Amino acid sequence: MFLGDARYPRRLTITWTYRCDNSSGMPSEQQSDELGEFEGLLQAHLDADGTAILAFVRTHAGNRRWTYYIADAQLLSQRINTALADHPNLPIEFEAEDDPEWTALRTILERFK
Repeated sequence: MFLGDARYPRRLTITWTYRCDNSSGMPSEQQSDELGEFEGLLQAHLDADGTAILAFVRTHAGNRRWTYYIADAQLLSQRINTALADHPNLPIEFEAEDDPEWTALRTILERFK
């Protein structure tokens, strides 16, 4: 397990905001398919060689957030640009911050103990 791996000191959150027409906040079947395809792109370009480690995914209230731990922000940026080159208009936002202790993931794991 990678939990707390010092080689991945930064946390990247990628948020996709989708239109939600139901009270559950969950995506429609079509939106779920789109989100799944996007996640597949990310996995193929980020997870495969350890550029980033997917820690958790959260879907709630009209958005899905993928949280990764990353080592090299410049390499990650190149990989994301390559992965999304054919998808320029996706409703996504990126946020990166230092989290060398993997606090965000540890917090979630504590909730499930």
